[in-house]
Amino acid sequence: MKRWICWIMMLATGLALLAPASRTQAAQGISDAFIDRVFAVMALTPQHTFQVLTKRTERMRAYLLALTNRLGDLWDLTNQPTWIALPPGRSFPRYPENWPLPNVWLGVSVENQHFADERIPLLLQTPAAVRFISAEPLLGPVTLAQFHNGTVSRDWVRGGTRLDWVIVGGESGPNSRPFDLAWGRSIVHQCQAAGVACFVKQLGAQPLGDIPAPLPRLVKLMDRKGGEIDEWPEDLRVREFPEARA
Repeated sequence: MKRWICWIMMLATGLALLAPASRTQAAQGISDAFIDRVFAVMALTPQHTFQVLTKRTERMRAYLLALTNRLGDLWDLTNQPTWIALPPGRSFPRYPENWPLPNVWLGVSVENQHFADERIPLLLQTPAAVRFISAEPLLGPVTLAQFHNGTVSRDWVRGGTRLDWVIVGGESGPNSRPFDLAWGRSIVHQCQAAGVACFVKQLGAQPLGDIPAPLPRLVKLMDRKGGEIDEWPEDLRVREFPEARA
């Protein structure tokens, strides 16, 4: 059977999957019961990998911690074939096996250091087989390890509970903001030093090169999104994937 990698960010209505649920009919978010069904589908399809990316880190953490304490509800959904078309002969996982789901990777958007400081600690508190950040579009430098007075106060790419994967890239499309190659290069080097998988997705529409001048120079690329890897500096041609923990 063919294996797919599926991104889950937004649903058909444009509502964020992990947006805070509202008590009103005009909810801007989605109920836990709906998200339960999404996770049930992911549990029923272990042959596929699902990458769930969000800016709603607080909701993600709260939901996953709560779900961990009521896994029976999730497994009950996987044994109700009336609400979903199931492949013939599918055997379903049973509580308490396969948690966190090994085919579900959880990630947060990190545009700059502010959002790294805000979102990564919450991600690391969230049960997940793979935790990743998407630093795309990257809008400023990001340091994944902070040192104070000679000691590490926090380090998001080393230790037991840590990041497993870092995606980095520049912005594309109308009114794209600049992407300094030095920002991306720094993240690549940090990941290499820590043994963390790194994936450089694209350089964006306005990549800025490294030259000894007051202002970096705009790098002209043939690909409008900066996605043609053969045009990149060799040290940025990095496309690695993590391994899910069993």
